[in-house]
Order: sequence, then C-alpha cells, then structure tokens
Amino acid sequence: MRNRVDHFLIGLLSGLIVPIIAFWLYASIYHNEVGMWDLLMVFKGRNVHTHVISLSVLSNLLVFFIGLSLQLEKFARGILGATIAYAILVFILKFI
Repeated sequence: MRNRVDHFLIGLLSGLIVPIIAFWLYASIYHNEVGMWDLLMVFKGRNVHTHVISLSVLSNLLVFFIGLSLQLEKFARGILGATIAYAILVFILKFI
C-alpha cells in the first residue's frame, strides 16, 4: 500500500487539491450565501486574495506531516513542491 501512495506526483496533486478543498470548506461554512468563485472575487476586490491563498495553503502542512509520519518521503516532497508552486503563484499575483 505504501508503494502505491509514495510517489511525487500523487503528493503534488494532493498538495494542489488540498488548499482548494480547505478554501471550499471555509467558503461553505462561513459564506454559504456566496459561491466560492464569487467569494474569491470579493477577496480580490479587497486586495486580500493573496493572503487567503496563503492561508489555504497552510492545510498542506497537515498533509505534509502525515506523509512524513507514515514515512512517505516522495509523497511529502510532492506536497512541498505544490506548496512552492503556490508560493510562486502568490508572488506573481502580489507583485505583477
């Protein structure tokens, strides 16, 4: 079972999807009257969208440490790679 999960690509995809799920959970619990995309546009209008993306990526921390505790090093590297990709995205959105 560990050999199936312990792949960089699976970790990368998980690291890209988990923050989206975290933001969706936040949007559905606290702002259920507005759609997820509309809420992101409201945050963009307030110029806090990069902060919201960064906070959503914090959910990767949980998945990263779960991967390390289960000794899934390649999976954890994929999570780290996705986190770095989100950091580059936030940098681009912030300064360009």
